[in-house]
Amino acid sequence: MLQAFSKSKITHTILALKSISLTHVNTFTYKTRMQRLYNDGLDVNQQSVEINPIERIRRCSLHKDADIWTFYKTMCPNVRTLGDALYEGYVASNDGPCVGYLESSNDTESLQWLSYSTVMERSRYIGSYLWTKTKLTPMQSKVAIISSNRPEYLFVEQGCYMYGFIVISLYTTYDLETIQNLLQRTQAEVLVIDNLERIQSIKD
Repeated sequence: MLQAFSKSKITHTILALKSISLTHVNTFTYKTRMQRLYNDGLDVNQQSVEINPIERIRRCSLHKDADIWTFYKTMCPNVRTLGDALYEGYVASNDGPCVGYLESSNDTESLQWLSYSTVMERSRYIGSYLWTKTKLTPMQSKVAIISSNRPEYLFVEQGCYMYGFIVISLYTTYDLETIQNLLQRTQAEVLVIDNLERIQSIKD
């Protein structure tokens, strides 16, 4: 799934191969389908409310009045880190669907799901690779990610959480100068990308 193509003293660059193809779908159709399948009574036009006008902090409207720390401890008492969250979902759902993606076949699109165990396995594989091959240090090393919205992004992110690496998310709209500047400022040791063309001139 991962292919290392460049290694320097500062940054390892890794390419997440396109093992899953994603396509766009009409927003209205998707929203209608989700509302039909998962009608939880939440107004999609008011999914969150602002609780801090200065910093513009927002919270889910279903729990806008709850004490957040007490709520988390009651709802997920076994979750202490971001790395625990995926396993908590695995247990609660009995290894149910975790990540959905669109698959195209014969001009038709269908929503496919990856189970929690599959996502955990792929995430653990990536985290292990980063730890053993690039010699990252838990709680210290930083991993930068430049990727479109796709399952592999989650695999890399969760793999970092499992092994205690710090995740730095970079927008796909950043130009090369901005990317280089942020990599230097954050001292990221690994850069994971979904498309080599994004940094082709750096690689050359």
